[in-house]
Amino acid sequence: MKRPWMPFYVTDFQLDTLDLKVDEVGVYFTLICLAWRRGDGGVTSDQDVLKRTLQRLIADFHGHTFNRIVPKLLDRYFVLYDGIWYQKRVVNELQKADKLSAKQSQTANKRWHSSNKNKDLDYATAMPSTTTVTVTTQKKEPKKVLSMPIDFVPDFEVARKQGWSPEREQAEFHRFRDHALANGKRYKDWQAAWRNWVTSPYQQTLKHGAGNGTGNALMDAFDRIIAHTEGGEGEANPPMRDITPAGDQGG
Repeated sequence: MKRPWMPFYVTDFQLDTLDLKVDEVGVYFTLICLAWRRGDGGVTSDQDVLKRTLQRLIADFHGHTFNRIVPKLLDRYFVLYDGIWYQKRVVNELQKADKLSAKQSQTANKRWHSSNKNKDLDYATAMPSTTTVTVTTQKKEPKKVLSMPIDFVPDFEVARKQGWSPEREQAEFHRFRDHALANGKRYKDWQAAWRNWVTSPYQQTLKHGAGNGTGNALMDAFDRIIAHTEGGEGEANPPMRDITPAGDQGG
């Protein structure tokens, strides 16, 4: 299974590459990405194939640069097994992702079968007797208003449905995250906030560019859309306010 995003532990990576040169850090990160995209945490041990792959990904990556950097990175950070150089951390993260995916699939299947377990039964058999059914009601706890979790990963499928490229997905997520952190935003549902950010009509205005004044007004408009959708930062039923950014008012 190909995964569009990869968990990246910034502090661990920096501590593990303190003695590397700038170009060596860049090549090592590219090798990690290749190992993740391959799906098993490894890269080929065929030096010619690996060289051509890296040359397609890195500008001005000549043969002598490959010979100077790549072999020592493979020896240091990868383990050779059955013709493949495996990166242990990437292998572990892929296994964790597979287990999580399998668990989520199992949960979804249980929920589906539970809701359809009477589908093929006769009506009389499927309908439980009212004399033997006990209904238990439980008060639903309200969602808490929280700051953005440090490990928050948005649902990029929403962005793909809008026709966004992977580059725009990442750029907008960074804009969304930085804006939320810089302004101390707190929401009940951060995935809902991300969906509203992606599907907002003001994305078209940002796409074509805007001055600083209009850009700030657009950010305010995004906030008001998100706040109105989920009840704001702790507000139960906020009033609807004008969400047209400055400079876009009709004449």
